[in-house]
Amino acid sequence: MVVLGMTGVLAEVNLAFAGLQQALRPLMKLAKALPPRQQSALLNAFGLGEEAAEPPDVWLVALATLTLLTESATHKPILLVVDDAQWLDEATRDVLSFVSRRLSADSIVLLLALREGFSLPFGLLDIRAPDLSGKLRDRFLKEAAGNPLALVELPHNLRTEDDGEAPWLPLTERLERTFSSRLSGLPGATQMLLNVAAENDGTSLHEILRAGEVLLAQNIGVDALAPAASAQLIDLDAMQVRFRHPLVRSAIHRTADVATRQKVHSALAAVIEDQDRRLWHRAAATVGPDDDLAAELDLMASRAQSRGANTMAMEVLQIAAKLSSTAKARRERFLQAAEIATDLGRPGLLEHLLREAEVEPSCQATSGFNPVAT
Repeated sequence: MVVLGMTGVLAEVNLAFAGLQQALRPLMKLAKALPPRQQSALLNAFGLGEEAAEPPDVWLVALATLTLLTESATHKPILLVVDDAQWLDEATRDVLSFVSRRLSADSIVLLLALREGFSLPFGLLDIRAPDLSGKLRDRFLKEAAGNPLALVELPHNLRTEDDGEAPWLPLTERLERTFSSRLSGLPGATQMLLNVAAENDGTSLHEILRAGEVLLAQNIGVDALAPAASAQLIDLDAMQVRFRHPLVRSAIHRTADVATRQKVHSALAAVIEDQDRRLWHRAAATVGPDDDLAAELDLMASRAQSRGANTMAMEVLQIAAKLSSTAKARRERFLQAAEIATDLGRPGLLEHLLREAEVEPSCQATSGFNPVAT
C-alpha cells in the first residue's frame, strides 16, 4: 500500500495547492505520462511550469490529480490521509471534492481528520447526496456531528423532505454496529438505564434513575451509569445525562426490542410530572386502541396549537388517530393533522395524511382546503 499524506497548516491556508503539493510529491515522477494540458496545469499549480503560464485551471489540476491517483492505484492500493483538514487551502479542498466524487472501484481510500469543534472543510454530505432537501441535510449534519461514516451512510435510507421530521433516523447495519459496539460489555442495569435515556425526551438524571428503579424494582444510584461514562457513551453530571454522539442514542433505540421500549416508556410515564410529556410516553407504551388516551391527546394537540407549536400538534393528532378504535375518529384526526400540514406548507406530508384518512389527494384543492369538511 502507498500512503500519501497532507496536513492543513493555518499559515498556508491562503497558498493555493499547498496541501495538494504535499500529497502528490511522491507521484510527480509519473506526471510526464499525463495528457499535455493536465500535465501543464499540475506543474503550474506547483510552480514547476513556465513562468509566463496563466494561472492553472483548478478543474484540470483536479483531473490530473485523479489520473495520477487512479493510475498509481492499479499497481498498489493508495491511502490518502488528510490531517488538520480544517486548514486546507481552498484550491486543495476543491481538488479533494472533485476526486472524492469519482472514487468508486479504484483501490483508493481518502481519510480525513479535523480538530474538534470544526466542520468538514468541504461538503462530504453534498458530495454523497447532492439532491437532499435543506431540512434533511440539516438533520443529517446535526445527527452525524462531524462523523464522516455517518455522513456517508445516513442518506441511504431517507431522502424525502418530510423525513427531516422523523423522530428516529433509520441506521444502516454498518452504522448501528459502529455506534452500539460498546454496549454489550456493560452491566445489565447500565444497559437498561441507557435504554431509558435513549427513549426519554429529556436529559434529567433524576427521571432516568427513577424510571430505572421502576423497571428493575430496586434502588438505583448514579454509580450504575458510571460504566457508560467510562466507555465514553455519555456525559454525566449531577443533573443531566447526555449522549456523547447523537447516533449512540439512535443505535440504542434500534437495538432495543419493541417490548423493552414499551416498558421503558411506561416507566417514564410513571415518573414524569409534566402532563404533556407524560401523555407522550403513555401513548408510546400503549398497544392497541385507547379512546380515552386519544381524547387526552386531542387536548394536548389543542394546547400545542394555542402556543404556536403546530408541528407538535400535528404529530400528536397522528398518534391519537392511530389509537382511535373507530374508522370515523381515526379519519377525523388525520384530517385535522392534514389541515395543519396545509397551513405549514407541507405538501408531501399533506398527501400522506390524506391517504391515511382515506381521502384521495387529487380531490383536495391547493388553496382554501378544509379537510374536516371534506
